Amino acid sequence: MASASTPPSRRTGEICYGQPVVEYEKSLFFETSSANRVSRRSVLCGSQNIRVNKGKSIIESNALLRGDLSPISVGKYTIVERNVVLRPPYKKHKAGLAFFPLTINDHVLIEEDAVVEAISVGNFVTIGARSIIVRTA
Repeated sequence: MASASTPPSRRTGEICYGQPVVEYEKSLFFETSSANRVSRRSVLCGSQNIRVNKGKSIIESNALLRGDLSPISVGKYTIVERNVVLRPPYKKHKAGLAFFPLTINDHVLIEEDAVVEAISVGNFVTIGARSIIVRTA
C-alpha cells in the first residue's frame, strides 16, 4: 500500500480519476465544526484572522498561515499540502508596511512547498509544487 518514504499522515490506496486516493490518519488532524480538517502539526499564526469556509477543506502538516499579518480566507474543498506558506501580500509606504487580506477561493489545490503571497486565488486553481506566487515590483 504505502511505501516506507510515505509520511504517516498520508496513505495512498486505489486510483480514482487517474489520481491516487489519499487517506489521512485521523489522530494527526482535528476536525472543525464546519467539517474542515487541520493538521495538529500546522502553524496558524493569528488564528482569529484565519477563516476556513464550511466545506471539507484540508490543511496539512507544516503549513504556515500568517493570519497575524492580515486576514486569510480559505474556500471550501481546498487542500493546502505540506510545507505551504500562505502569507498576505504587502505594500511599502513611507510609514511602513501595509498588509492586505489573502483570499483563497473554492476547489483550490496548493501543492507541497509552495509560497502564496497574493490578494486572491480564483476557483478551481492548482498551484504546483515548489511554486512561488508573489507580487512583482
